[in-house]
Amino acid sequence: MKRRSEVTLYYSATNTLGYAAGPALAALLEYFIKAIRIHNLVLDSDTVPGWCMAFVFSLFLVLVALLFEDPPAELIPSRTVGSAAPSGDRLPVVAVCAAFWHLCVSSAVLTTVEVYVVSLGQQHWGWSISQSAWLLAGLMLVSGMVNMGMGVLTRRFIQDDRMGLLGSSLLGWVACALLFDFRIPSVGLQVVVLGIGLMVVLTMAATGRAFALALQSKLVPTSLKGKANNWSVVFMTLGRGAGAVVGALLGTASFGPVLLATFAVSALVCALSHGRMRPSEKAD
Repeated sequence: MKRRSEVTLYYSATNTLGYAAGPALAALLEYFIKAIRIHNLVLDSDTVPGWCMAFVFSLFLVLVALLFEDPPAELIPSRTVGSAAPSGDRLPVVAVCAAFWHLCVSSAVLTTVEVYVVSLGQQHWGWSISQSAWLLAGLMLVSGMVNMGMGVLTRRFIQDDRMGLLGSSLLGWVACALLFDFRIPSVGLQVVVLGIGLMVVLTMAATGRAFALALQSKLVPTSLKGKANNWSVVFMTLGRGAGAVVGALLGTASFGPVLLATFAVSALVCALSHGRMRPSEKAD
């Protein structure tokens, strides 16, 4: 439990590095399909990423069935599936809802940035999908590497997940100042300014997600951890879906203010629920 925050940051960093690999792979596939001049109703530069995802996910399902094993029977709790939790175990509603808010919002921010960068590159900079994908892959790569380093720093300097969560929300809020539309005439300078802001925002969103994941697992008794983990996945998935819609709707004038308000609300939620988000004595 003492190193859970550090391990969760490594998990979040790995996720972010996966977000870097996805756009890069999509760009490479587009180059490959165009180079070998394949273009038909079934397979072209637009559909090949979908075929690739279908193949990779099918391979993943096969590997899960072949490589993953259930824990030994002696390590499985004696409680039957579906049995009620001990009578004294309850979910701390306010604390858990605050953690779920951060999980949902951080996932939404990550997806919003993904969709917005591709849209901005195509509609305002005249870029192709592959060029926007390379920019997004670079941003995600740097963010993932920084998150990996944050795991080491957390073990040494950050002892309270709540402070890490509040700090990431505040730093993300400050970084949103670079996401406003300054009407810079040079596209290159626009990319530099926006890229710096997006890199910090992505890093803080992924860091906040990691602290929220670590914190929610400490807020609930062991008997309720499975239920809390399931709801965490639900809210992160909802955030991914909502972020895709929001990213498609935002323009250059609204992108910065919306993310600024999002981080501000997250910081406020963290500050107001700080006293309630204390680790449970029954957590392990």
